[in-house]
Amino acid sequence: MAAFREGNNLVMVQDYIRGGSLERLRRKLGGRMTEFQTMHLVLMPLLGVLTHLHERGIVHRDIKPDNLLFTENWKLKLCDFGVSVCLREERAVTRNGTREYFAPEVDCCPQKQLPEDNKDNLELSYTAAVDVWSLGALMYELLVGFTPFPSGPPVRKAGARGSAGAALAFPAGISQAARAFVRDCLQLDPADRPTVHQLLEHAWVREAMVAAEALIVPK
Repeated sequence: MAAFREGNNLVMVQDYIRGGSLERLRRKLGGRMTEFQTMHLVLMPLLGVLTHLHERGIVHRDIKPDNLLFTENWKLKLCDFGVSVCLREERAVTRNGTREYFAPEVDCCPQKQLPEDNKDNLELSYTAAVDVWSLGALMYELLVGFTPFPSGPPVRKAGARGSAGAALAFPAGISQAARAFVRDCLQLDPADRPTVHQLLEHAWVREAMVAAEALIVPK
């Protein structure tokens, strides 16, 4: 990343991510990915990125396949921070992102006319848990082939608890640990969703780490 002035123009220089988007890869693979591909190409590196962001109070707010890019060496990059917010500087009260990946608390926010609209409304304020919901929706899409809530998330009701993923169907070959991961991310109450730190210790992630270590041939 770099920036410089050229006359009256401000020029920004960014990395060229040669490998294309996760959406393109998903379509090339027929719409779905294996658990191994999902875990090692997407989930584990993405959890690392989100940990870095959330530790700094930054919420991405638009996690989806189009915003995940690969280098030519298959290193994952999260892009498009145009609707991101730093919770250390302001409250998140804006209906931003892509509706198929919206958390319920984002979907219930009214459209804003001015940047300062609703900033003092604590009832609308949401947290980094919205990224965890989007992560769950993304994992379901990669494993199953379509998003769990194509028309938008379930309507948020006061006091609603439990997982919106409880009734979701999975292909028979998807492990119970992977299903549990998705359902944990799709908890209706944001306070019930695990943090990205906790997801790093999830059974699905730990099982994948053990399996990967078993594939390493000793020297």
